Order: sequence, then C-alpha cells, then structure tokens
Amino acid sequence: MNRRDDLSGLATDAVRILERMRHLCSVREYCTSDIRQKVMKALDTSDSRVGTGGDGDSGSAGLFPGHDERSSCGESDRSGIAGRIIESLKADGYLSDLRYATAFARDKSSLSGWGAGKIRYALSIKGIDSETVGAALNEIDASRASDRLDRLLSAKYKSLTASARSSRMMSGAAEGMVPDAACHTEPDTDSSLNDGHPSAGTDYVIRRKLIAFALGRGYSYEEAVRAINGIMNVNSMK
Repeated sequence: MNRRDDLSGLATDAVRILERMRHLCSVREYCTSDIRQKVMKALDTSDSRVGTGGDGDSGSAGLFPGHDERSSCGESDRSGIAGRIIESLKADGYLSDLRYATAFARDKSSLSGWGAGKIRYALSIKGIDSETVGAALNEIDASRASDRLDRLLSAKYKSLTASARSSRMMSGAAEGMVPDAACHTEPDTDSSLNDGHPSAGTDYVIRRKLIAFALGRGYSYEEAVRAINGIMNVNSMK
C-alpha cells in the first residue's frame, strides 16, 4: 500500500523529494545510506533555495509549514524528514538493504571476481549490518566463484611466469656482453630458461605473489592455496 498519507505532515518540497527517490529506487537498487545522502542533499538544496527567496518565500516554510520563517531548517529537522522518507520507501518496497546487498554481492563475485572478504568490507562501509551481509553472501554461487578464482589465478600465473622468463633472458643476454675473461662459465641449465617452467626459487616467488593477489581480491588464504596448488600442479606436468 502506498504510504503517501504517512507523510501528510510534510510540505510539498519534501513530498517531491520522496517521489524523486521512488523513481531512483525503481530504476536500480540502492542501500539506505546512499538514499539518505541523496535525501539530505536534496533537503539542503531545497532549504537553501527557499531561504534565499527562490520561491518568493523566506526561511524554511517551504519544508515545514508553520516553521518560523526567520530561522533555517535545522539538522535535526532534515534528519527527521529523511528518516520518514526512508521509512516510506522501505514500507512500499522501493528500498531494501538486503536486495541491494544481494545484487552487489552477485555482481562483484561474477563480474569483478571479488571474494567474500572484499564484498563484506565494501558492504560494511555502506553501513549494512553483518546479518544482511551474511545473507547476501549466501546467495553467491560457490561453484562459480571458485571457477572465477581459478581463471583469475591462471591468467595471473601465466603473466608472472612470462615475466620471470623475460627477466632471466634479459639477464642472460647482459651476461653475454661481459669481457671474455668473465665469460668462461658453465652453461645455464636453469629450467626456467630451457623448458619454459619456473625454477624452484622462481616457483616460490610466484606462489607468494599469487597468494597476495588472491587475498587482495578478498578470497581466503585457504581458497587461494587450493586454487594455486591445482594450477601449479597442472603446469608442472606440461
């Protein structure tokens, strides 16, 4: 049921802001904190416009019928109106932190390759409670998230091994340019140059970088190690 009557004590400007928020929330999902910021900004703009005579009035009568026209709309007044607007949006189904968090978690997991840790942190910054965040994370397809991590780390592994081979080749070329007296050394038998696979030392460095990469994406250490072990085992058999 439409809750317009719940805001019957508000002036036209506040009702207009409510209608604007309804439109925004019908186009895409928003969380409470985002809408609160938008409402407060709109109230500030409306108060400033009315206070400067934009509608031929003075003070904040445009927002508060009967309000002392010589005084401006106070912070507590704006916060109260914002709260009532948000309550109306939630009651009518326009605004839902759970819907927002679920959509956010799914998009970041499937499209951006974020792990649960990074998603949880981003939602907490938005002021969404842990219970809601947990419910949203439960909606993520665990199998697809695991496959996404494998693809990300596989691509990163190829990039790191290619970079390591390139660096060693450049180092070998530089060594070939030293004076003859310094060139009587044993041939380089490092497997990272001869068969395209990283040596034990390089393998350790790459593993550390892959773990750091996965953790930075918000995946757990256990998830990272599982995926990295699989990738490196497959590549060692090639």
